[in-house]
Amino acid sequence: MAFKVAALKPAPLALSLGRLGLCFVVWYDFHAHVLFSEEYLNTVTCYDPKGILNLFQINMPTLDQLNAWILAKDISLFLFAIGLFTRPAGLVLLTCNLHLMGFFESINRDGYWCHGSNVLLLTQIAYLFAQPGKLSLDYYLSTKWNRYPKWLCNPLKQIAWPFYLGQASVALMFINSFYWKMLNSGPAWALSDNMRNILVLQYEMTLFQDYPAYILTILKSEFLYKGLAILNLLLQISPVVALLLVKRPILRAILGLGFVIETLGLYYIMGLNDLEWIALYVFFIDWDYFLGMAKNKIERIELERRSKKWIRGYTFVFLSAYLICGYNFVLPDFCCVYNTYPFSAFPMYSGNYAKKPFGQHQGYTKDGLHFEFEGYDTTNAISEESMKKKLAYLYYPTDKFLPTKLKKSKLCESVYYALQADKIKYKKVNMYYCYRSVGPFPASPFAHINNMGYHASVDCNGKANFESFDTFVNSGDRLFLVSNNDFLKKVVKLEYLQDPFKPAKGVRDFEVIGDTLFYEKPFEGDDVGTLFIYTDTLSPSFVQEKTRIHTMLNNGGKS
Repeated sequence: MAFKVAALKPAPLALSLGRLGLCFVVWYDFHAHVLFSEEYLNTVTCYDPKGILNLFQINMPTLDQLNAWILAKDISLFLFAIGLFTRPAGLVLLTCNLHLMGFFESINRDGYWCHGSNVLLLTQIAYLFAQPGKLSLDYYLSTKWNRYPKWLCNPLKQIAWPFYLGQASVALMFINSFYWKMLNSGPAWALSDNMRNILVLQYEMTLFQDYPAYILTILKSEFLYKGLAILNLLLQISPVVALLLVKRPILRAILGLGFVIETLGLYYIMGLNDLEWIALYVFFIDWDYFLGMAKNKIERIELERRSKKWIRGYTFVFLSAYLICGYNFVLPDFCCVYNTYPFSAFPMYSGNYAKKPFGQHQGYTKDGLHFEFEGYDTTNAISEESMKKKLAYLYYPTDKFLPTKLKKSKLCESVYYALQADKIKYKKVNMYYCYRSVGPFPASPFAHINNMGYHASVDCNGKANFESFDTFVNSGDRLFLVSNNDFLKKVVKLEYLQDPFKPAKGVRDFEVIGDTLFYEKPFEGDDVGTLFIYTDTLSPSFVQEKTRIHTMLNNGGKS
């Protein structure tokens, strides 16, 4: 009942400041991305439409379409910021951002489920029908001109419900992460070596950045990295608690700081720069109360029955969509399967990256691509080591490049254009599949590369060299690889790897018939491993004799 009364109180200042905070986040978040160009679009290796694009833009948008969305976004953002034609401007702005941010997510990690702008877009949706508030041209014109359309601004109906719905969109995103951690891992998420492995994964195998000194200090102390994990869980709960305290503005503002601290933690601990989210803290402050307009009282505005039903209906639909898409434990991949972006779950890092038994310290390892240059020019603006790390970051999820010709050719093309965009002078860049491994605590957290195999290469003219395979599972445990040339006839040894901390095992029973190599299934059950293939002759497609290349094994179907 308290929430219902608060939602219908006047909030002319809160509505304005919420709108301005949202404008800043929209502006900053978009400009933090790479702007579009033909060269940039050439680096895209896969287009997997997300959200609204899944309905209206099945084929990848052209540069002209992207620029048209940007122009409409810029105009509507300006109008939304000054509060002129606020509601229609907000609708156009939301539509453009759903397309633009959806496009970034559709090509980010090339087909992987990503949703970095989730909170921004959900808050826009929650705020879509908000009155413009006192600090707006709409409000000024509506008080000076009686004939000003009431659907644009009604000075007598500046009520707070969209403001609280905006706060809910922020709070539910953060507790969603907590929800999936508890559902997938329970308390072991914080009480195992999981946080140590997460930090190792983030810096050594995803971002490819040097550890800040304070991160190394945390990694050297079991007490600190487990304490950090517990603090993370507590901070993700506090925004929802703040949402329940709408009649306690001071406590609400204090608990809302958990959201700010969590965002700072994502930056300083995880290296994720989403600091613009802090502007959304405006939704946790009762501006009209603190600035004296509604101090010590909550005035409720009486609305006609139709308006109340509409508000309840919109709020119910918004929150229901959020809960179904974000908290669906029955169909945990619901948002991914149906591309419901920006309504989505946040299971990122919710799994436990420590192995059972959790009380025992164990190492951590992750597959990836490693890059080596030939003829890297010393006059390049970016050092060779920095460029190798940048490429490893850009092409971090390796399985999407395996094992078909289309995937590998798109990878080589994308790497070529990425180097062209940075004006890098080089002769050739070789790509290797590898594992990066870190020993168990208290070992050094710095990763070393092992089990490296040749993957592909591309020279300064864009010419690519690689070997691709189609992998199938035949009847029973008999598997085969298919290659379009005589490469498989040069194979002298096969090895498979399931645990990078243990030696690879040889595949003894294999034979080549025509363009097909048959081999016995080298693993039990549904395990997944990596197959390494050795040749005994020098091939112009590869870099040395007895080249070790690889493809992925899987437990069934075409990969």
